[in-house]
Amino acid sequence: MSNNKPKSLEEELLGYTKEDDGYIENNQNNDKKPNKKRKLIKIFLYIFCGVFALGVLGSVSLGIYLYILSKDLPSTDEFRQFKYAEPMVVYDSQGNVIAELGAERRYPISINNMPTYVYQAIVAVEDGRFFNHGGIDPIGIMRAMWTNLKAGKMVEGGSTLTQQLVKVLYLSPERKLKRKFKEVIIAYRLDRDLSKEEILELYLNQVNFGRGAYGIQAAAINYFGKQVNELTIAESAMIAGIPKGPSLYAPHINLQRSIKRRNHVLNRMRELKFITEEEYNQAINEAVNLADSIPLKLRYAGYFMDYVHKFIEEDLQIKDAQSKGLKVYTTLNLDYQIAAEKALLVNLIEIAKREGYYGPIGDLRIYDDNETEEDVEDLSEESMIHTDNTIEGNAVEFNNLIPSYLRELGFKKALVTKVTDKKVDIKFSDNSTGILDIVDNRWANPVSRYNDRNLQDFRKILKENNLIYVSNHPKKEGVYLLEQDPDLQGSLVSINPKTGEIYAMVGGISYNKSFFNRAVQAKRQVGSTFKPLVYSVAYEKGYYPMSIFHDTPVLASGNSKESWRPKNFDGTFSGEMTLQTALRKSNNSVTIKVAQKVGVDRIKRYAEKFGLTGDIPEDLSISLGSVSASPLEMAYAYATFANQGQRPDKPYFITRIADIDNNTISEFQPSSTLEVLSPTAASLITNSLVHVVEYGGYKAKAIPRLLGGKTGTSNDSKDGWFAGVLPSLVSVVWVGYDDSRPMGSYAVGGNTAQNVWVSYMKDIIDFVPQEIFPTPVGVAFFKVDKLTNEVTDSVTGDLSFEMFPINDNGTIKLIEDLME
Repeated sequence: MSNNKPKSLEEELLGYTKEDDGYIENNQNNDKKPNKKRKLIKIFLYIFCGVFALGVLGSVSLGIYLYILSKDLPSTDEFRQFKYAEPMVVYDSQGNVIAELGAERRYPISINNMPTYVYQAIVAVEDGRFFNHGGIDPIGIMRAMWTNLKAGKMVEGGSTLTQQLVKVLYLSPERKLKRKFKEVIIAYRLDRDLSKEEILELYLNQVNFGRGAYGIQAAAINYFGKQVNELTIAESAMIAGIPKGPSLYAPHINLQRSIKRRNHVLNRMRELKFITEEEYNQAINEAVNLADSIPLKLRYAGYFMDYVHKFIEEDLQIKDAQSKGLKVYTTLNLDYQIAAEKALLVNLIEIAKREGYYGPIGDLRIYDDNETEEDVEDLSEESMIHTDNTIEGNAVEFNNLIPSYLRELGFKKALVTKVTDKKVDIKFSDNSTGILDIVDNRWANPVSRYNDRNLQDFRKILKENNLIYVSNHPKKEGVYLLEQDPDLQGSLVSINPKTGEIYAMVGGISYNKSFFNRAVQAKRQVGSTFKPLVYSVAYEKGYYPMSIFHDTPVLASGNSKESWRPKNFDGTFSGEMTLQTALRKSNNSVTIKVAQKVGVDRIKRYAEKFGLTGDIPEDLSISLGSVSASPLEMAYAYATFANQGQRPDKPYFITRIADIDNNTISEFQPSSTLEVLSPTAASLITNSLVHVVEYGGYKAKAIPRLLGGKTGTSNDSKDGWFAGVLPSLVSVVWVGYDDSRPMGSYAVGGNTAQNVWVSYMKDIIDFVPQEIFPTPVGVAFFKVDKLTNEVTDSVTGDLSFEMFPINDNGTIKLIEDLME
C-alpha cells in the first residue's frame, strides 16, 4: 500500500521519508552517508532562518529607530516658517544705513524675483536631477559611488540639493550615520510637502557664497555690485560655482580658477538644456566685471555702533541681536558723523607731527631659508623703541597692506634703500622708486616734549631697510612726504542740547585701530573747560559777568591739602578784572577766588547736577578743572548753557527698534530734562561763553554763527579740550594720549582740540539750522564804560553793551554783600 502522506520540508530537501522506527531511503545511494548530509542541510537551514530572522528584526529595529529619530526632527511647517539669520541693520535719523552688524550678510529674496537661469545654474552644478527625484536620489548615489571607486578617493558626493539644504539649516557637517539618517528623513519630508521652488528659495537664501555673503542676493551685491535680477547668465554661473568651496572658487581670491569653475557650470547648464548653444557661447566668452569692493558692513560710526549694541543687549536684554534681523533707527546724523571722523583723523595726524617722529614701522622682513613657521610667528609686534637716536623695530613684510584709515588718506608703505643727511631713497612694493627731501620733512625730529621741530639730518631717524609710511608730494613728481600713524588719540561728541539726541560720536582716531570708546569710557581731567561751570554757580548765587574781582596771587589748598600758589598761564597778574574777562582769559587766580566765595561743596554739588560722575575733588583744585569726565558727560553738561539751565537727563540715541518683519519692538522718546541752573544764570553764562569766542582770539570765531565755547588744558598738557555751544548743537572734543603722558610743551586745548572742532564745524555748518539762543530770562543789556566797567548813559568813549540780572522793575539786581 503506497504512503501518500505529504513530505515535510526537511524530507523534500533530504530526499527521504521518515517512519516511526527509522528512515526509509527513497533514493538509494550507498556511496553517501545520510547522517553527514542531514547535518549539513540542518546547518544551512539554521543559517538561513537566522539571517532571515535577523533581517526581519533589523528591519523592524531600523523602522522603530527611524520612527523614534523622526519624532525629534523639525516638521515641514518649521521650514515654511523659517526665519533667516539676518544682520542687525542700523539707520541714521535720515534713513541712511549706517551699518550691518552680524557675521552673516543676507538679504532674503523670493524665487519669483530671480531670473530662471539664476537658480538653474545652482541646480546644474549641485543636483542635475533635482526636478526628478524625491529628495533622495538613488541614481545619483550609485553614480557617485562608481565615480569614487574609479578615482580611488572621494571626489563626488551623492547628496541632493535638498539634503544639502537640510544640512545647512539644521544639521552639523560631521560625517556620522545618525546624521545621515536624519538628513534623509527630513529631505524626504521636504520633497513630499514643499514644492521644488520653495526648497530652492530656502537654499538660495541660506547657503554661504563666501566673502561674508549668505544667500544669492548678498553674493550678487558683493561680487558684481548688482541685484539678483540684474545678473547675466555668466555671472550667475560664477556665483553658482562658489558654494562647493568659497575659499577656492571666489573670484576675488583666484579669478582663473573661478572662471574655470564658471565654465564647468555653464557646460552643465547646456547639457541639461537650461541654456542654448548660443547662450552658452556668449556666456563662456563674457568678460568678468567684478565690483571694485564689497559694501562695508561697518565703515563709519564704529564706536556709536558698539554703544547701540551694548544698550540693546545689556539694557533691553535682547540676546543675539546681531542675528535676528533687527532694524534699529537712531538719532545719528551720518553727514555729521563722517565729518567728525574725518576732522579727528586728519587733525590728529597733523597735531602728532608737532610731537615729532615716532620712528619707522619696522625693518624689512628678510626670510631665512632655514627659518621655521614658529620662528616667523614669534616675531614681536610691539612699537618702535628709541635708544640714543637709533631705532629698533620689529621685522615686517614689504607690501602695501596698511590700515584702511591711513590708506584713505593716500598713505603708502615704502622701503628705505639709501639714507644721506638731506635725502632718502625709497622703493615701493611694485618696484617703483622715489625720494624724501629734508626740506619737506623738518617736522620729523624724534619725539620729545620739547621738540625743536627742525630736523637737519635724516640719518638721525632712518636707516637702510626701514619700512616707513609716505604720501605723495602735492607739487613734486617722484618726491614723497614722510608720514606716521599717530599714537595720539582723541574723541568728539555732538548732541542736540534740547533733546539730548546724539548726532555724532567718535571714540578714537579709528575704530579699526582701537575699539576703546574714549567718548564714553575715558575719564580725563577737563582743565579750564570746567571753569564755565564754576562761573555759572557764581551767577546762580548772585554774581554776574561784570562783577569785579582782583587778579592777584592767591594761596590755596590742593589735593594734598597743602598750600599752593596757582599761576596764570602767562605767569602774570593783571589786577582788577570782571568775571567775564576772567573767563575769557581763563584766569586761574580769579577763578580760585570765585570758588572760595561760592564754596567748594556747592561747586561739587553742581558738578553732580551737571551730570559728571567721575571723582570730584573736595578742594579748590576743582575750580581749575581737576575733575575727570568723559567727553559725552561734558557735552550734556554744556547743553545746560544752551538750554536755559535745563539739560537732558539721559542720552537719546535710539528712536525705534523693529523686528525682522518691521514690527515695532521698542519706541523711545527724548528723556525729561533736569533743571541745573536758573534761566537767569544760564543766560548770563551763555552770553559769557559767546564773549569768550568773540573776544578771546579763538579760532572758533571763523564759524559764521553766534556761538560760545571754551578751551581746556590739564596739568602738563596731558589733555586738550574744546567745548562749543550753538543753540541747537553742542560739540565737545578731547585730545591726548591713552597712557596720559604729556603732549608737547606747545600743546593746549586751543591748538589741539579746538582745531578738530573747527574742522568739523566747517564741514557741517551748512546743515546746522540758523537759530539764536533762547530769549534771555531775568536779564537785560546795559551800556557799560569799558574803562571803568560801570553802567553809563554816556554817548562817547569806549562803550559796550553787557548783560546784567534785573529785578522785576527792570533795575540791575545787585547783591552788595557778595561783592569782593
